[in-house]
Amino acid sequence: MSILNVMDIYRKRHPETPGYTWMRASTQTAARLDMFLVSRHLVSQVRSISILLSALSDYFGVSLQINRQNDKTHGPCYWKFNSVFLTEALFKRRITSFWLHWRYQKNRFTSLCEWWDARKARIKGICQQYGAQRQRQRHKDRVRLERSLQRAQEQMQAGDMAAVPKVVFFQNRLKQCEKENVQGAQIRSKAKWVDSGETSKKFFETIEKIEGDKNFISHLTNEGTAVSGKSDIIRTVHEFYSDLY
Repeated sequence: MSILNVMDIYRKRHPETPGYTWMRASTQTAARLDMFLVSRHLVSQVRSISILLSALSDYFGVSLQINRQNDKTHGPCYWKFNSVFLTEALFKRRITSFWLHWRYQKNRFTSLCEWWDARKARIKGICQQYGAQRQRQRHKDRVRLERSLQRAQEQMQAGDMAAVPKVVFFQNRLKQCEKENVQGAQIRSKAKWVDSGETSKKFFETIEKIEGDKNFISHLTNEGTAVSGKSDIIRTVHEFYSDLY
């Protein structure tokens, strides 16, 4: 490594931690098989290096975060109804309660069309609110499981192989959460095909990001003048369509 001018950044940042990246529960053994070798002139740009929790494999990932510039920031995407809500009793109760009240509000509107369109907007708001609350609760549940798993993994990293069964238990608890996340990523990525055994959420998130980047406007050219930056692009689009209409 000295010849190549690189270093094991995890060992540099965590000299006292074993940093296992593989575990075999049946034999209660663990080893460090994976690492990042970072060029020494880039060490100062490394923000963090850590071992990732794994709910689906005996291997633990290694996360390396570095400082970057010019990251793209996207605005809100188009809203789409999550059909999974239709299988959940709480959501069905909320919609039923809304409809029992709303069907008697027709006299508040000048026409049935106006009442009907207003209904769609109200239902959209209910769905968005329910989805946000559901996501927050799912996140809290997952964080609790991950913390429990992390404590068990830390015990194992410290050499306590009796913690291995606990690691396996919490990994299994997280698998169902991961499956649901993968399904959501598959839908949002608009993947044309999905293998029956495909469970890589990162793969579909990458597709989703690529699709988002295709719609990202980094600059515009208006009458031969290039503009960039969010505020300048918005102003240019507004002025163009104002003059057009």
